[in-house]
Amino acid sequence: MMAMLRSRPALLLVALAASSCDDTTAPADGGLDAGGAAGDAAAAAPDAAPEAPAREPGSIVPSTHDFGPMQPGAESDPFTFRVSNTGSEPVPGLAVSVTGQDFILAVNQCAASASLAAGATCAMDVRFRPLSRGLKTGSLIVVGGGETITASLTGTGFVGVHVAINPTFQMFDGRIGGQSAPVTFTIGNSGDGDTGPVTVSLGGADASSFKILGNGCLAPLLGPATCGVSVVLEAATAGVKTATLTASSTPGGMAVASLSGLVN
Repeated sequence: MMAMLRSRPALLLVALAASSCDDTTAPADGGLDAGGAAGDAAAAAPDAAPEAPAREPGSIVPSTHDFGPMQPGAESDPFTFRVSNTGSEPVPGLAVSVTGQDFILAVNQCAASASLAAGATCAMDVRFRPLSRGLKTGSLIVVGGGETITASLTGTGFVGVHVAINPTFQMFDGRIGGQSAPVTFTIGNSGDGDTGPVTVSLGGADASSFKILGNGCLAPLLGPATCGVSVVLEAATAGVKTATLTASSTPGGMAVASLSGLVN
């Protein structure tokens, strides 16, 4: 009688989005695999037929997960990975780790036992918490039974679009019927996206005593771009004059600078 070949343990890493770990399960007879019917096919094969080659270990579905954009310091929802032993023997010494300082192994049910039984599944949760702006990369690493399987992790530290103005306060020295020296205000985008068209306006009690001499902020600010607005004090009467310079955009919000001047 032909000796039956024994299949070695095999790990299959399966990812399920935005759900938390809650149990350790054992699939139905036949094992867990991508096709869902490997066990039935093996049972139905004639005794005299040679066995199919053992499945290649280390399958990852998917092989990567992108957590998307996240504000630095904030933390994403958990992304659950499930590791399954698709072989016929236990996988000893199962160890799970995460590389990349912006990723966290939040829950690891695979550490609950010394080995993963044949046909059994365990789960772990990974979270994304960027420490700074920019693209972040890492890996989820599972080691057991002489195998090492990995999933790639990515995410982006992203700061939302925000209009800023500098300086936020400016004094002017004016004279009746004349113009003061011009002051240039820099309008910028402190976020990582693009603003809409920028609108600049004067307001406040003495808005009519100030004048926008030049406006280079008519188009959207793409990424970290800046533009300039030149303002002068041009008053017809003496005294202290106050006003505001406002820059706004959708998206982007609003930024305001306070203006003050003495007219003699």
